[in-house]
Amino acid sequence: MNIRKGNVIKAKSSYKILDKLGEGNYGEVFLAKQRGVGRHVALKILSKDKRKFSGLQKEAWVQGKLSHPNIVSVHDFAVVDGQGYLIMEYVEHSLEKVLKEHAEKREPVRLDFALRVIRGCMEALAHAHYSGVVHGDIKPGNILVNENGNVKLSDFSVARLLGTTVKDKQGSAMWAAPEVLRRWKSDNVWDCDYQSDLFSLGVVAYVLLAGRHPFADPCGVLSYEEVICNEGLLPSLPAREKETIPKGFTSVCMKLIQRDRNKRYTSAKEALVDLQEIPMTQCPFCSGQNPEAASFCNWCGGNLKTESIVKQPVGRSALSEAHSLFMANQNIKALAVIEKLLGTEKDNAARWSQIGFTLNSFEWYKDATIVCTRALDLDPKLVSAYQTRGFAKSNIGEFMDAIGDFSQALSLVASDDTHKRSQILYQRGYALMRLSKMREACKDASESLELDPGNERTTWLKSITCRSKPGSIT
Repeated sequence: MNIRKGNVIKAKSSYKILDKLGEGNYGEVFLAKQRGVGRHVALKILSKDKRKFSGLQKEAWVQGKLSHPNIVSVHDFAVVDGQGYLIMEYVEHSLEKVLKEHAEKREPVRLDFALRVIRGCMEALAHAHYSGVVHGDIKPGNILVNENGNVKLSDFSVARLLGTTVKDKQGSAMWAAPEVLRRWKSDNVWDCDYQSDLFSLGVVAYVLLAGRHPFADPCGVLSYEEVICNEGLLPSLPAREKETIPKGFTSVCMKLIQRDRNKRYTSAKEALVDLQEIPMTQCPFCSGQNPEAASFCNWCGGNLKTESIVKQPVGRSALSEAHSLFMANQNIKALAVIEKLLGTEKDNAARWSQIGFTLNSFEWYKDATIVCTRALDLDPKLVSAYQTRGFAKSNIGEFMDAIGDFSQALSLVASDDTHKRSQILYQRGYALMRLSKMREACKDASESLELDPGNERTTWLKSITCRSKPGSIT
Protein backbone atom coordinates (compact mmCIF):
# COMPACT_ATOMS: atom_id res chain seq x y z
CA MET A 1 0.00 0.00 0.00
CA ASN A 2 1.56 3.29 -1.12
CA ILE A 3 0.98 5.80 1.68
CA ARG A 4 1.90 9.43 1.11
CA LYS A 5 1.77 12.66 3.09
CA GLY A 6 -1.73 14.15 2.87
CA ASN A 7 -3.48 10.81 2.30
CA VAL A 8 -6.59 10.21 4.42
CA ILE A 9 -6.96 6.74 5.94
CA LYS A 10 -10.43 5.61 6.95
CA ALA A 11 -10.48 3.04 9.73
CA LYS A 12 -13.40 3.54 12.17
CA SER A 13 -12.20 7.18 12.30
CA SER A 14 -10.45 9.18 9.58
CA TYR A 15 -6.72 9.87 9.86
CA LYS A 16 -4.74 12.35 7.77
CA ILE A 17 -1.16 11.24 7.17
CA LEU A 18 1.33 13.95 8.21
CA ASP A 19 4.67 12.17 8.01
CA LYS A 20 6.37 8.78 8.04
CA LEU A 21 7.95 7.95 11.39
CA GLY A 22 9.65 4.68 10.46
CA GLU A 23 9.17 0.95 10.19
CA GLY A 24 8.55 -1.55 12.96
CA ASN A 25 8.83 -5.32 12.94
CA TYR A 26 5.41 -5.75 11.38
CA GLY A 27 4.65 -2.58 9.47
CA GLU A 28 5.21 1.05 8.59
CA VAL A 29 4.46 3.72 11.18
CA PHE A 30 3.07 7.17 10.32
CA LEU A 31 2.31 10.35 12.20
CA ALA A 32 -1.37 11.09 11.56
CA LYS A 33 -4.03 13.50 12.75
CA GLN A 34 -7.33 12.02 13.83
CA ARG A 35 -10.13 14.03 12.32
CA GLY A 36 -12.95 15.10 14.58
CA VAL A 37 -10.88 15.20 17.76
CA GLY A 38 -7.73 16.73 16.22
CA ARG A 39 -5.24 14.63 18.15
CA HIS A 40 -1.97 13.33 16.77
CA VAL A 41 -1.54 9.56 16.73
CA ALA A 42 0.99 6.98 15.59
CA LEU A 43 -0.68 4.87 12.90
CA LYS A 44 0.86 1.48 12.10
CA ILE A 45 -0.26 0.04 8.77
CA LEU A 46 0.39 -3.46 7.43
CA SER A 47 0.33 -5.16 4.09
CA LYS A 48 -2.09 -8.06 3.78
CA ASP A 49 0.60 -10.63 4.54
CA LYS A 50 -1.12 -13.14 6.85
CA ARG A 51 1.89 -13.73 9.12
CA LYS A 52 2.51 -10.02 9.61
CA PHE A 53 -1.18 -9.36 10.04
CA SER A 54 -1.27 -11.92 12.83
CA GLY A 55 1.73 -10.20 14.43
CA LEU A 56 -0.05 -6.84 14.38
CA GLN A 57 -3.14 -8.37 15.99
CA LYS A 58 -0.93 -9.81 18.71
CA GLU A 59 0.79 -6.44 19.27
CA ALA A 60 -2.60 -4.75 19.62
CA TRP A 61 -3.77 -7.41 22.06
CA VAL A 62 -0.59 -7.31 24.18
CA GLN A 63 -0.35 -3.51 24.38
CA GLY A 64 -4.08 -3.23 25.00
CA LYS A 65 -3.66 -5.62 27.92
CA LEU A 66 -0.99 -3.36 29.46
CA SER A 67 -2.23 -0.07 30.87
CA HIS A 68 0.64 1.86 32.44
CA PRO A 69 1.97 5.46 32.33
CA ASN A 70 5.32 4.21 31.00
CA ILE A 71 3.86 2.09 28.19
CA VAL A 72 2.58 3.55 24.92
CA SER A 73 -1.23 3.40 24.89
CA VAL A 74 -3.23 1.65 22.16
CA HIS A 75 -6.23 3.73 21.09
CA ASP A 76 -7.76 1.29 18.61
CA PHE A 77 -7.25 -1.64 16.26
CA ALA A 78 -9.16 -1.85 13.02
CA VAL A 79 -9.41 -4.03 9.92
CA VAL A 80 -10.81 -2.44 6.78
CA ASP A 81 -10.97 -4.48 3.54
CA GLY A 82 -8.38 -6.88 4.92
CA GLN A 83 -5.99 -4.05 5.83
CA GLY A 84 -4.86 -3.87 9.46
CA TYR A 85 -4.46 -0.60 11.34
CA LEU A 86 -3.06 -0.11 14.85
CA ILE A 87 -3.71 3.36 16.27
CA MET A 88 -1.42 4.29 19.15
CA GLU A 89 -0.44 7.20 21.34
CA TYR A 90 2.08 9.45 19.59
CA VAL A 91 5.27 10.30 21.49
CA GLU A 92 7.67 12.85 20.02
CA HIS A 93 11.15 11.35 20.26
CA SER A 94 12.87 7.99 20.44
CA LEU A 95 15.82 7.47 22.77
CA GLU A 96 17.75 6.32 19.69
CA LYS A 97 17.36 9.80 18.19
CA VAL A 98 18.34 11.48 21.48
CA LEU A 99 21.51 9.36 21.72
CA LYS A 100 22.40 10.08 18.11
CA GLU A 101 22.07 13.83 18.66
CA HIS A 102 24.30 13.69 21.74
CA ALA A 103 26.86 11.54 19.92
CA GLU A 104 27.04 14.09 17.10
CA LYS A 105 27.69 16.83 19.67
CA ARG A 106 30.15 14.55 21.51
CA GLU A 107 28.42 15.15 24.81
CA PRO A 108 26.77 12.72 27.25
CA VAL A 109 23.12 12.78 28.21
CA ARG A 110 22.43 14.28 31.63
CA LEU A 111 22.61 11.83 34.50
CA ASP A 112 19.18 12.82 35.80
CA PHE A 113 17.74 12.13 32.31
CA ALA A 114 19.50 8.74 32.17
CA LEU A 115 18.18 7.79 35.59
CA ARG A 116 14.64 8.90 34.66
CA VAL A 117 14.73 6.81 31.46
CA ILE A 118 15.91 3.64 33.20
CA ARG A 119 13.50 4.05 36.10
CA GLY A 120 10.59 4.60 33.69
CA CYS A 121 11.49 1.57 31.59
CA MET A 122 11.97 -0.55 34.69
CA GLU A 123 8.52 0.50 35.94
CA ALA A 124 7.08 -0.50 32.54
CA LEU A 125 8.82 -3.90 32.64
CA ALA A 126 7.69 -4.52 36.21
CA HIS A 127 4.09 -4.02 35.07
CA ALA A 128 4.48 -6.08 31.88
CA HIS A 129 6.20 -8.95 33.70
CA TYR A 130 3.54 -8.93 36.42
CA SER A 131 1.00 -9.35 33.60
CA GLY A 132 2.98 -12.29 32.23
CA VAL A 133 4.32 -10.41 29.19
CA VAL A 134 7.94 -10.52 28.00
CA HIS A 135 8.87 -7.56 25.76
CA GLY A 136 11.70 -9.31 23.92
CA ASP A 137 13.13 -6.30 22.07
CA ILE A 138 14.32 -3.65 24.53
CA LYS A 139 16.49 -1.13 22.67
CA PRO A 140 16.76 2.69 22.30
CA GLY A 141 14.53 2.68 19.21
CA ASN A 142 11.67 1.22 21.27
CA ILE A 143 12.00 3.70 24.14
CA LEU A 144 10.17 6.98 23.55
CA VAL A 145 10.52 10.29 25.36
CA ASN A 146 7.99 13.12 25.09
CA GLU A 147 8.61 16.86 25.38
CA ASN A 148 8.00 16.74 29.16
CA GLY A 149 10.65 14.07 29.63
CA ASN A 150 8.15 11.28 30.29
CA VAL A 151 9.37 7.83 29.23
CA LYS A 152 7.27 5.33 27.28
CA LEU A 153 8.15 1.77 26.30
CA SER A 154 6.81 0.91 22.84
CA ASP A 155 6.69 -1.73 20.08
CA PHE A 156 5.41 -4.93 21.65
CA SER A 157 5.26 -6.56 18.22
CA VAL A 158 7.65 -9.35 19.25
CA ALA A 159 6.36 -9.55 22.83
CA ARG A 160 4.97 -12.84 24.06
CA LEU A 161 3.63 -14.52 27.14
CA LEU A 162 6.27 -16.06 29.37
CA GLY A 163 7.11 -19.61 28.31
CA THR A 164 6.32 -19.24 24.60
CA THR A 165 9.04 -19.28 21.94
CA VAL A 166 9.30 -18.52 18.23
CA LYS A 167 11.41 -20.00 15.43
CA ASP A 168 11.95 -16.71 13.67
CA LYS A 169 14.83 -14.48 14.76
CA GLN A 170 13.11 -11.58 16.48
CA GLY A 171 14.51 -8.76 18.51
CA SER A 172 17.93 -7.13 18.03
CA ALA A 173 21.08 -9.19 18.59
CA MET A 174 23.25 -6.29 19.81
CA TRP A 175 20.84 -5.72 22.73
CA ALA A 176 20.03 -9.39 23.44
CA ALA A 177 21.08 -11.46 26.47
CA PRO A 178 23.73 -14.18 25.96
CA GLU A 179 21.32 -17.01 26.78
CA VAL A 180 18.97 -15.79 24.04
CA LEU A 181 21.77 -15.67 21.47
CA ARG A 182 23.11 -19.11 22.46
CA ARG A 183 19.66 -20.70 22.22
CA TRP A 184 19.16 -19.17 18.80
CA LYS A 185 22.54 -20.44 17.60
CA SER A 186 22.03 -23.98 18.94
CA ASP A 187 18.29 -24.62 18.41
CA ASN A 188 17.22 -21.85 16.03
CA VAL A 189 14.73 -20.70 18.69
CA TRP A 190 14.35 -17.10 19.92
CA ASP A 191 13.56 -17.59 23.61
CA CYS A 192 13.26 -14.53 25.88
CA ASP A 193 12.16 -14.22 29.50
CA TYR A 194 12.01 -11.61 32.24
CA GLN A 195 15.76 -11.71 32.97
CA SER A 196 16.69 -11.35 29.31
CA ASP A 197 14.54 -8.19 29.20
CA LEU A 198 16.51 -6.89 32.19
CA PHE A 199 19.83 -7.64 30.48
CA SER A 200 18.75 -5.65 27.41
CA LEU A 201 17.70 -2.69 29.55
CA GLY A 202 21.07 -2.92 31.31
CA VAL A 203 22.85 -2.52 27.98
CA VAL A 204 20.70 0.57 27.28
CA ALA A 205 21.59 1.92 30.75
CA TYR A 206 25.30 1.41 30.05
CA VAL A 207 25.06 3.30 26.75
CA LEU A 208 23.25 6.16 28.53
CA LEU A 209 25.97 6.35 31.17
CA ALA A 210 29.10 5.75 29.11
CA GLY A 211 28.06 6.80 25.62
CA ARG A 212 29.19 3.46 24.17
CA HIS A 213 28.09 -0.17 23.99
CA PRO A 214 29.50 -2.34 26.80
CA PHE A 215 30.16 -5.26 24.43
CA ALA A 216 31.66 -3.45 21.46
CA ASP A 217 34.98 -4.90 20.29
CA PRO A 218 37.42 -1.94 20.29
CA CYS A 219 39.31 -3.57 17.41
CA GLY A 220 36.15 -3.94 15.35
CA VAL A 221 36.85 -7.62 14.65
CA LEU A 222 34.22 -9.41 16.74
CA SER A 223 30.48 -8.87 16.37
CA TYR A 224 28.32 -7.79 19.30
CA GLU A 225 26.93 -11.34 19.51
CA GLU A 226 30.43 -12.83 19.77
CA VAL A 227 31.52 -10.43 22.51
CA ILE A 228 28.26 -10.80 24.48
CA CYS A 229 28.68 -14.58 24.52
CA ASN A 230 32.42 -14.52 25.29
CA GLU A 231 32.90 -14.88 29.05
CA GLY A 232 36.55 -13.78 28.80
CA LEU A 233 35.79 -10.30 27.48
CA LEU A 234 34.77 -8.16 30.42
CA PRO A 235 33.16 -4.72 30.02
CA SER A 236 34.81 -1.97 32.03
CA LEU A 237 32.84 0.09 34.52
CA PRO A 238 30.91 2.88 32.79
CA ALA A 239 32.73 6.18 33.20
CA ARG A 240 32.53 9.73 31.89
CA GLU A 241 35.15 12.27 30.96
CA LYS A 242 33.88 15.22 33.00
CA GLU A 243 31.73 13.89 35.85
CA THR A 244 31.37 11.11 38.36
CA ILE A 245 28.56 8.60 37.90
CA PRO A 246 26.77 7.70 41.16
CA LYS A 247 28.13 4.37 42.41
CA GLY A 248 24.61 3.09 42.96
CA PHE A 249 23.76 3.69 39.31
CA THR A 250 26.96 1.94 38.18
CA SER A 251 26.21 -1.04 40.43
CA VAL A 252 22.67 -1.43 39.06
CA CYS A 253 23.93 -1.20 35.49
CA MET A 254 26.66 -3.81 35.96
CA LYS A 255 24.32 -6.19 37.76
CA LEU A 256 21.80 -5.96 34.92
CA ILE A 257 24.40 -6.96 32.29
CA GLN A 258 25.81 -9.95 34.15
CA ARG A 259 26.21 -12.82 31.69
CA ASP A 260 25.56 -15.27 34.56
CA ARG A 261 21.79 -15.20 35.18
CA ASN A 262 22.35 -16.17 38.81
CA LYS A 263 24.24 -12.90 39.35
CA ARG A 264 21.64 -10.79 37.50
CA TYR A 265 18.52 -9.24 39.03
CA THR A 266 15.71 -11.79 39.18
CA SER A 267 12.94 -9.25 38.63
CA ALA A 268 12.32 -5.67 37.57
CA LYS A 269 10.85 -4.96 41.01
CA GLU A 270 14.11 -6.00 42.64
CA ALA A 271 16.07 -3.66 40.35
CA LEU A 272 13.61 -0.83 41.03
CA VAL A 273 14.36 -0.99 44.75
CA ASP A 274 18.03 -0.24 44.05
CA LEU A 275 17.19 2.41 41.44
CA GLN A 276 14.89 4.25 43.84
CA GLU A 277 17.70 4.39 46.39
CA ILE A 278 20.04 6.36 44.11
CA PRO A 279 19.86 9.82 45.73
CA MET A 280 20.31 12.94 43.64
CA THR A 281 20.86 16.53 44.77
CA GLN A 282 19.75 19.56 42.74
CA CYS A 283 22.39 22.24 42.19
CA PRO A 284 21.17 25.72 43.27
CA PHE A 285 23.14 27.36 40.46
CA CYS A 286 22.18 25.39 37.34
CA SER A 287 19.45 22.99 38.64
CA GLY A 288 21.50 19.99 37.44
CA GLN A 289 21.09 16.69 39.29
CA ASN A 290 24.11 15.27 41.13
CA PRO A 291 24.91 12.29 43.37
CA GLU A 292 23.92 13.12 46.93
CA ALA A 293 27.46 12.63 48.19
CA ALA A 294 28.94 15.05 45.64
CA SER A 295 30.60 18.18 46.99
CA PHE A 296 30.69 20.00 43.67
CA CYS A 297 28.17 20.11 40.83
CA ASN A 298 29.04 17.85 37.90
CA TRP A 299 27.44 20.37 35.55
CA CYS A 300 28.66 23.80 36.58
CA GLY A 301 31.21 23.15 39.34
CA GLY A 302 29.19 24.97 42.00
CA ASN A 303 29.84 24.11 45.66
CA LEU A 304 26.99 21.90 46.88
CA LYS A 305 28.12 21.44 50.48
CA THR A 306 29.11 24.82 51.90
CA GLU A 307 27.23 28.06 52.36
CA SER A 308 27.44 29.72 48.96
CA ILE A 309 27.61 33.35 48.03
CA VAL A 310 24.78 32.60 45.61
CA LYS A 311 21.79 31.37 47.60
CA GLN A 312 19.28 31.38 44.75
CA PRO A 313 19.51 30.30 41.10
CA VAL A 314 20.76 33.12 38.92
CA GLY A 315 18.06 34.87 36.91
CA ARG A 316 17.95 33.04 33.57
CA SER A 317 16.23 35.88 31.74
CA ALA A 318 19.00 38.38 32.55
CA LEU A 319 21.69 35.90 31.53
CA SER A 320 19.82 35.16 28.30
CA GLU A 321 19.85 38.88 27.52
CA ALA A 322 23.58 39.03 28.28
CA HIS A 323 24.18 35.95 26.11
CA SER A 324 22.52 37.62 23.12
CA LEU A 325 24.80 40.61 23.56
CA PHE A 326 27.91 38.43 23.92
CA MET A 327 26.96 36.63 20.72
CA ALA A 328 26.73 40.03 19.00
CA ASN A 329 30.23 40.90 20.36
CA GLN A 330 28.72 43.66 22.50
CA ASN A 331 30.69 42.54 25.55
CA ILE A 332 30.55 45.86 27.45
CA LYS A 333 26.75 45.95 27.25
CA ALA A 334 26.56 42.28 28.22
CA LEU A 335 28.72 42.83 31.30
CA ALA A 336 26.56 45.84 32.21
CA VAL A 337 23.48 43.57 32.20
CA ILE A 338 25.23 41.21 34.62
CA GLU A 339 26.39 44.13 36.80
CA LYS A 340 22.77 45.23 37.07
CA LEU A 341 21.80 41.68 38.06
CA LEU A 342 24.51 41.64 40.76
CA GLY A 343 23.52 44.99 42.21
CA THR A 344 25.56 45.75 45.32
CA GLU A 345 27.70 42.64 44.70
CA LYS A 346 29.01 43.81 41.33
CA ASP A 347 32.55 44.13 42.77
CA ASN A 348 32.47 40.65 44.35
CA ALA A 349 34.87 38.44 42.34
CA ALA A 350 33.48 35.18 43.76
CA ARG A 351 29.98 36.18 42.64
CA TRP A 352 31.23 36.71 39.06
CA SER A 353 32.96 33.33 39.21
CA GLN A 354 29.73 31.64 40.31
CA ILE A 355 27.96 33.18 37.33
CA GLY A 356 30.73 31.74 35.17
CA PHE A 357 29.83 28.31 36.59
CA THR A 358 26.22 28.85 35.62
CA LEU A 359 27.09 30.00 32.10
CA ASN A 360 29.14 26.83 31.63
CA SER A 361 26.13 24.76 32.66
CA PHE A 362 24.14 26.50 29.89
CA GLU A 363 27.00 25.64 27.51
CA TRP A 364 27.62 29.36 26.90
CA TYR A 365 31.35 28.86 27.13
CA LYS A 366 32.44 32.07 25.41
CA ASP A 367 30.31 34.06 27.87
CA ALA A 368 31.89 32.18 30.78
CA THR A 369 35.44 33.04 29.68
CA ILE A 370 34.62 36.77 29.58
CA VAL A 371 32.79 36.72 32.92
CA CYS A 372 35.61 34.80 34.62
CA THR A 373 38.14 37.28 33.19
CA ARG A 374 36.14 40.03 34.92
CA ALA A 375 36.31 37.99 38.15
CA LEU A 376 40.09 37.75 37.81
CA ASP A 377 40.35 41.49 37.18
CA LEU A 378 38.74 41.90 40.60
CA ASP A 379 40.77 39.12 42.29
CA PRO A 380 43.82 37.80 40.37
CA LYS A 381 44.23 34.93 42.87
CA LEU A 382 40.72 33.48 42.66
CA VAL A 383 41.20 29.75 42.06
CA SER A 384 37.60 29.06 41.03
CA ALA A 385 37.75 31.69 38.27
CA TYR A 386 40.86 30.13 36.70
CA GLN A 387 39.33 26.67 36.94
CA THR A 388 35.97 27.75 35.49
CA ARG A 389 37.60 29.69 32.65
CA GLY A 390 39.84 26.71 31.91
CA PHE A 391 36.79 24.45 31.71
CA ALA A 392 35.10 26.87 29.30
CA LYS A 393 38.20 27.13 27.10
CA SER A 394 38.50 23.34 26.95
CA ASN A 395 34.95 23.14 25.68
CA ILE A 396 35.64 25.58 22.84
CA GLY A 397 38.86 23.82 21.83
CA GLU A 398 41.33 26.36 23.25
CA PHE A 399 43.28 23.66 25.06
CA MET A 400 46.61 25.50 25.45
CA ASP A 401 44.87 28.43 27.15
CA ALA A 402 42.89 25.99 29.28
CA ILE A 403 46.09 24.26 30.40
CA GLY A 404 47.50 27.65 31.39
CA ASP A 405 44.41 28.43 33.50
CA PHE A 406 44.43 25.03 35.19
CA SER A 407 48.17 25.37 35.93
CA GLN A 408 47.58 28.78 37.48
CA ALA A 409 44.74 27.35 39.58
CA LEU A 410 47.00 24.53 40.80
CA SER A 411 49.67 27.02 41.83
CA LEU A 412 47.13 28.91 43.96
CA VAL A 413 44.95 26.17 45.46
CA ALA A 414 45.66 25.16 49.06
CA SER A 415 47.87 22.06 49.32
CA ASP A 416 45.45 20.41 51.77
CA ASP A 417 42.42 20.88 49.46
CA THR A 418 42.87 17.43 47.93
CA HIS A 419 39.46 17.34 46.26
CA LYS A 420 40.03 20.60 44.40
CA ARG A 421 43.59 19.65 43.42
CA SER A 422 42.41 16.26 42.13
CA GLN A 423 39.62 17.90 40.14
CA ILE A 424 41.93 20.46 38.49
CA LEU A 425 44.59 17.82 37.73
CA TYR A 426 41.96 15.75 35.97
CA GLN A 427 40.80 18.77 33.94
CA ARG A 428 44.35 19.68 32.93
CA GLY A 429 45.08 16.04 32.09
CA TYR A 430 42.04 15.91 29.86
CA ALA A 431 43.14 19.05 27.99
CA LEU A 432 46.64 17.60 27.60
CA MET A 433 45.15 14.39 26.20
CA ARG A 434 43.20 16.38 23.61
CA LEU A 435 46.56 17.83 22.46
CA SER A 436 47.97 14.27 22.29
CA LYS A 437 50.39 15.02 25.14
CA MET A 438 49.81 11.56 26.59
CA ARG A 439 52.83 11.39 28.91
CA GLU A 440 51.94 14.64 30.67
CA ALA A 441 48.25 13.69 30.74
CA CYS A 442 49.09 10.29 32.27
CA LYS A 443 51.13 12.05 34.98
CA ASP A 444 48.22 14.36 35.86
CA ALA A 445 45.71 11.50 35.86
CA SER A 446 47.94 9.39 38.12
CA GLU A 447 48.49 12.24 40.57
CA SER A 448 44.75 12.99 40.56
CA LEU A 449 43.98 9.36 41.43
CA GLU A 450 46.47 9.42 44.29
CA LEU A 451 44.52 12.32 45.79
CA ASP A 452 41.09 10.82 45.04
CA PRO A 453 41.42 7.02 44.67
CA GLY A 454 38.63 5.26 42.80
CA ASN A 455 37.39 8.35 40.94
CA GLU A 456 35.77 6.81 37.85
CA ARG A 457 36.32 9.63 35.39
CA THR A 458 40.01 9.93 36.37
CA THR A 459 40.36 6.15 36.13
CA TRP A 460 38.96 6.45 32.61
CA LEU A 461 41.48 9.18 31.73
CA LYS A 462 44.37 7.14 33.06
CA SER A 463 43.23 4.07 31.07
CA ILE A 464 43.36 6.18 27.90
CA THR A 465 46.62 8.03 28.51
CA CYS A 466 48.59 5.35 30.36
CA ARG A 467 48.78 1.67 29.54
CA SER A 468 45.26 0.12 29.71
CA LYS A 469 44.55 -2.91 31.85
CA PRO A 470 44.50 -6.00 29.57
CA GLY A 471 41.31 -8.02 29.19
CA SER A 472 39.03 -5.01 29.55
CA ILE A 473 36.91 -3.48 26.85
CA THR A 474 37.33 0.29 27.08
